Amino acid sequence: MMDNLPNLNADELSAYASAKHLAGVPDEEIQESIVQMLRSDGWKDAAITPMINEIARRTKGVAETKGSPRSPPKATQDATAAIMATLTQLTQMMAPITARLEALEQRSAQPTSPARTPEDRSERDILPVHPEAYTKTKYPHPELFDGDRSKYSSFRYKMKAKLYNDYQGASDRMKIAYVVSRCSERASDVILPWAEQHQEHSSVEDLWHFLNQQYDDPHLKAKALDQLSNLRQGRRPIRDYHMEFNRLELQSGVQIGDTQKKSMFSKGLNVEIQRALVLVNEDLSFEQFAREATRVSDSLYRVNIATRSRKEFSPQHSHNSRRQNYQNSARTPSPPESMDWEPTKVNKASAKDWRPNSDQIECYSCGKKGHIARYCDKGARARSTKASRAAQRESSPACKCYAKAEGNSDSEESGKE
Repeated sequence: MMDNLPNLNADELSAYASAKHLAGVPDEEIQESIVQMLRSDGWKDAAITPMINEIARRTKGVAETKGSPRSPPKATQDATAAIMATLTQLTQMMAPITARLEALEQRSAQPTSPARTPEDRSERDILPVHPEAYTKTKYPHPELFDGDRSKYSSFRYKMKAKLYNDYQGASDRMKIAYVVSRCSERASDVILPWAEQHQEHSSVEDLWHFLNQQYDDPHLKAKALDQLSNLRQGRRPIRDYHMEFNRLELQSGVQIGDTQKKSMFSKGLNVEIQRALVLVNEDLSFEQFAREATRVSDSLYRVNIATRSRKEFSPQHSHNSRRQNYQNSARTPSPPESMDWEPTKVNKASAKDWRPNSDQIECYSCGKKGHIARYCDKGARARSTKASRAAQRESSPACKCYAKAEGNSDSEESGKE
């Protein structure tokens, strides 16, 4: 606090001198005290003299009042009351100034310490300390876990971090209740019965043991190692291939040596990159080898782009492309022009208009309802139809053969008799 005191000014020192005058302190002592304070505050002698003169000018009225001849009793009482009122007002105004001046006097009385250099100052002296600097940041709530096994590892990690940071002093029952609240759908159906039965006497570690049995994949490491052995770059960028390689290695939990790891990584690269890495130093670590493969892949990509650009802008390529476009256009007929037409609107007949009710049909032959003359059994048309059908049967060869066969059988039977 004392290091941050402002420089003294004429107003503060004049008020200080006035208070000392009213307290009965001699002028020489007041002046010597002010000079000492100014020197302690860093004032030079050339500037101290004008300041002393200015203070003497401002406190001249106070000194004359103090040394005036004895007045009559009534006048003396009035003057004393006025002086006391002025002194009270000055005391109230000078309270903060007096405190700072006393601190300055105490500092001047103490032995001076060597000035601190910027290197000696700590970060606490330079930067103000805010109360919010030590407040703990709360983690966001993890996403709801719906029972998907592929998301269980991420959910478990985020939930443990949340419990460690925000629920460090909470009870196990509160932690179990929070974990249950972040489960939904199928996961909620699995965990809720366990929580209702064991939350009174179980810890949160027992809950994680139960969830690991339900959702943790026991073959996860074996699957990751198998995928790592058969991983190929394909059409993906080499950086994505490298990232997937590292993920599967960490997930497998197997400590693979650099030599075997470089062999597996190189086996999955594209053929062009493998050929370019033949002359690479074999003593490189895996990370150095991966960075070298990335550099080679970037170089090959730039070479392919430059080669493609030269081919596109070469005259022979332009001639061949125009010729190919002409052949394609001559070979492929142009599509017919689209016609502007609108479909004709046809009124559809309703089911009632398509066929009349059979009960309302009247026969022209017999006059009855329910059928037409073609299907009438009593009309002339029906009789002529029956006669024509009988004549056709008699004139057909099949009927004649049948009649002849019947005649022969009758004659044979009569001969037997």
